[in-house]
Amino acid sequence: MKVLVVDDENKIRENIVDILENHCSEAEILYQASNVKSALEIINLYFPDVLVLDISLKDETSFDLLQQVNHT
Repeated sequence: MKVLVVDDENKIRENIVDILENHCSEAEILYQASNVKSALEIINLYFPDVLVLDISLKDETSFDLLQQVNHT
């Protein structure tokens, strides 16, 4: 399972990744992004199965990201 973790705070993002690595054996590939633009690039390139999203991302939100994702 491919997982994308999106959070603008580096330490929090790393902690989430550590938790997933240690407690979720199904999470084989873990991607990280700190903003909507980089998250969208990862989604379009790698098609992750799960998104772990922080709602507030500096000047944007994860809802801004979800509105830009092509669901087809």
